[in-house]
Amino acid sequence: MTVKSQLLSVPPFFCAGIATVIVAILSDRKRIRSPFIIICSLIAIIGYILLIVPSIGIPGKYAGACIVGSGLSPIIITSITWLTNNIAGHAKRAIATAMVMMFANLGGALASQVYRQKDFPHYTYGHSMSLGFLIAATCITIIQYFVFKTLNKKKKENPQSFLEGKTEEEIKNMGDLHPDFIYSL
Repeated sequence: MTVKSQLLSVPPFFCAGIATVIVAILSDRKRIRSPFIIICSLIAIIGYILLIVPSIGIPGKYAGACIVGSGLSPIIITSITWLTNNIAGHAKRAIATAMVMMFANLGGALASQVYRQKDFPHYTYGHSMSLGFLIAATCITIIQYFVFKTLNKKKKENPQSFLEGKTEEEIKNMGDLHPDFIYSL
């Protein structure tokens, strides 16, 4: 049984790996991250819906697991890349990345509380919680896209407004707030 379980885990992780490589290449070539994060989020949302709906049989739920992996795995890598693209300064970027990784690792502790043994075999509660967090993350990504787009527009239209009243030292240390720094969308 253990070998069969391990073999059944291969297709979802294979799909996740292939999707991650494809999204990484495309988002890098296009030099844009947020649309890929949003699209992958929508894909993962579809997968979670397949996992939650009780009338869907085992083959459909297995497909749902493959779809969730294909959506979630690229989101992780692309989100970290988007973060590092949009933070200027080595120290600030390192601290921000470390904080994101710290909070991401809390997911393991949370999963043990959300995917409870008493919910076996359907884990509707755990899948619903994951779906809710994914929907929230998708909304935050959309908001962040528009915030960055608005800031980029303001920086291009009136760069001096970002520099007014600042000393040379303050201007030098503005990092991603400097008008010459354009946020990656």
